[in-house]
Amino acid sequence: MPADPLIAQSVALPISIDLGATVLFSITGAMVAIRRHYDAVGVFVLALASGLGGGLLRDGLFIQNGPPAAMRDPSYMIAVIVGCVAAIFSSNMWNGCPGHFLIIDALGTGADGVVGASKAFGAGLAIPACIFVGVVNAVGSGLIRDVLVREEPLLSKP
Repeated sequence: MPADPLIAQSVALPISIDLGATVLFSITGAMVAIRRHYDAVGVFVLALASGLGGGLLRDGLFIQNGPPAAMRDPSYMIAVIVGCVAAIFSSNMWNGCPGHFLIIDALGTGADGVVGASKAFGAGLAIPACIFVGVVNAVGSGLIRDVLVREEPLLSKP
């Protein structure tokens, strides 16, 4: 049973939550790249893949309503740059406490899950499909980050 369009419009989340999740995952991608001593281009590319990965999966595979939001709105690229710069300037602070990475990753995962389910609901998908899209959106960015650097994904660790 597809979602009612009137309800979907009233449940739509502000873009700031999606951009916030993009910043958070960009920070985690840049943190991993910095920890592995990547150059500036590598740091940016991993931050870009991490920040936009889940949203590109969501929009490209499931919602398919034109180009993905990250390609239509330049705010997403700015969010990636902000996350990358934040990770670079505070990398010394985060090296002393590895728990910061897990907190940022968890916040990004939660925000991306809510955004994914909300956008799927707004696109008229059925409730079980919305849940599935939310889960894929939530885990997609971290999974892409971990696969690109050949680490065991955090999701499969106890």
